[in-house]
Amino acid sequence: SSFAELPRGARVGSASIRRQAQLLSHRPDVKVVNLRGNVQARLAALENGDVDALVLAAAGLDRLGSGNSHGRRIDMPKYHKVPVENMLPGAAQGIV
Repeated sequence: SSFAELPRGARVGSASIRRQAQLLSHRPDVKVVNLRGNVQARLAALENGDVDALVLAAAGLDRLGSGNSHGRRIDMPKYHKVPVENMLPGAAQGIV
């Protein structure tokens, strides 16, 4: 499902202030939770019910799809890619 389908007052975790601001511009009714840590820790917060949804960078998820630094795959829950019209990437992101 998309963030447009989240219930009112849903708790959405993100470590990016830019993503938090863009999310709130579209959904001012949600509660943004500043969620730091590696992807596994953020997924654990979702699984534990600390947040109802996560906003993560697609590039990072793509890299993890082939395995992490220890060669183990990370099981990803079902996810929805947010259209660029709703959430712009950072300026010059991916240029390096």
